[in-house]
Amino acid sequence: MAGMGALSLGALDLHFFANPLTTLLALLTAFAYVAVYTPLKRVTPLATFIGAFPAPWADAGNGQRRVDASSGPALRSSPFSWSGNFPHFMSSPGSIAKDYARAGIRMLPVVHPDGWSTVVQALVFAVLMIPVASRRGGWAWRAEPMRFWLSCSA
Repeated sequence: MAGMGALSLGALDLHFFANPLTTLLALLTAFAYVAVYTPLKRVTPLATFIGAFPAPWADAGNGQRRVDASSGPALRSSPFSWSGNFPHFMSSPGSIAKDYARAGIRMLPVVHPDGWSTVVQALVFAVLMIPVASRRGGWAWRAEPMRFWLSCSA
């Protein structure tokens, strides 16, 4: 109940102080996480893959608050945000795999406890971030994939 209240207040705030596109993206993101991603975590390890798609929507919405809704800068960050979710999500469950297993959540470290599947997927998506980051320009963005990889291996 409190979550629905917070979502409603946030949507109203975005509607009045941002723009309709940002409001729509925020509501779609919340719906995708609550109605699709969260229930899928108990069904399949692919929930991480599916759950990565709404993240760029929120990122684009945040960018749309700062730029004209018809321009593209906010939407250009979407591939980076999407590919960056995998190293991020893959690094978290490794340290708490036992808790996920007890809760019945089928993350990769639970389904494949040897850890290799998790490491390989995190590394593949971290490497995919390099050309995406290079498109965004600047050395700080090119270093971002390494930061993600280091957080995965820590």
